[in-house]
Amino acid sequence: MLRNSRSPKTKNPLIRGPRYIRKSINRIRVGGSKAFIDLIGEVSGLSFALFLFPVVFLLRPVVLVRFGRMPSHRIGALACAPEIFLSEKDQGMHSGRTLDLFFSDPECANEQLMHMWRSTVRFAPFSRYFAILLRVLPGGEKHLVPRRPFEQRDTFGVLHKTQCHIAFTEEEETRGSEALQELGIPHGTPFVCFHARDHAYLQNRLSGDTLGFHAGRDSNIQNYIPAVEELTRRGYYALRMGAVVAEALEVENPMIIDYASIGRSDFLDVYLTAKCTFYLGSSAGIDRVPMTFRVPSLHVNYLMLELLPTWGPDDICLPKKLWSREKQRFLTFPEILDSGIGRLELHHQFEELGLDVVENTPEEIESAVIEMQERLDGTWQAAPEDHELQEKFWSYFPTNECNSVFLSRVGANFLRCNSELFG
Repeated sequence: MLRNSRSPKTKNPLIRGPRYIRKSINRIRVGGSKAFIDLIGEVSGLSFALFLFPVVFLLRPVVLVRFGRMPSHRIGALACAPEIFLSEKDQGMHSGRTLDLFFSDPECANEQLMHMWRSTVRFAPFSRYFAILLRVLPGGEKHLVPRRPFEQRDTFGVLHKTQCHIAFTEEEETRGSEALQELGIPHGTPFVCFHARDHAYLQNRLSGDTLGFHAGRDSNIQNYIPAVEELTRRGYYALRMGAVVAEALEVENPMIIDYASIGRSDFLDVYLTAKCTFYLGSSAGIDRVPMTFRVPSLHVNYLMLELLPTWGPDDICLPKKLWSREKQRFLTFPEILDSGIGRLELHHQFEELGLDVVENTPEEIESAVIEMQERLDGTWQAAPEDHELQEKFWSYFPTNECNSVFLSRVGANFLRCNSELFG
């Protein structure tokens, strides 16, 4: 049985010891004096943290000072990891009198989100050195902000019970409203944001050797067009999202706006996905932004079946299907979940198992979009078998470290038309 278990890789230089020393020497050889100065600063920071640790320890009976990383290098983690943590605290988890201090990654995926978090949580640059040091000092782990392996998942379903912890200022609301009108969307007109993950974003961030790793999560943006065309007939505007995209949209409909290709910004990436009626997209970092702002989402072309977003009571999901070359048929839901294939995400893993990843069809996406819009409008008419199909589908899912609530739905028409996937 496959199990895609992941053990966190530590980046702690004190644990890596000799390796850290060798890397430091190489850094100086390559970077010269600047790298040497950076290394001196790092050692000084660790020394400062070690000097102050007794004070932090002595404060423990009064307040537990904790240090944590704000994961800013990817927009998904930056949007939802701190939001889920704060929402869990609101629900009585991570209890106790604490003072949490954060540091950020050197790279920031979205400056607007970082600005909003800096107005909400406490940042202290020296926290990074405490976080490094506390991983090796006895009792130090108590002073680290707790993290889970699946920190981008609302495992315990707290988001729909709490209010969002970040908000736009009055100036930002005005700026966003004006931007919508500049994009051609009249004031008060409903709009949706949609996005299809492709290789272009990571191509700008990773080496060519790694580009194909996540190919199974990609999808064709053109397959979304019939669905958004239908939405425009129902009075919605549709904005195509994406920081970097592989191709422009091929549409003539003025209500479908290729925002990703006409001068996107960090601010509008957040504002638009926070204010849309609902979000339509495949698995990618930006889908965590509407989740953070409690915007209903239609998740399509989802590769990792066991990691479907299960926690949104207004959310709908469509998984990709897996064709077995050996069996000459699609794998069933129980086969995927019982084998551990439901957690696999890398292209070569599916190749080694002789599996072809099959995208949702334009028809499947369109039917799910219609269901989403009508459910939100209160006009959806369920078929007699829909409730039973939903219960049967979710009954296959294990309750574990990534799933403990099952509030979302799978597209009704998708389940009706794929009865063979139940096994």
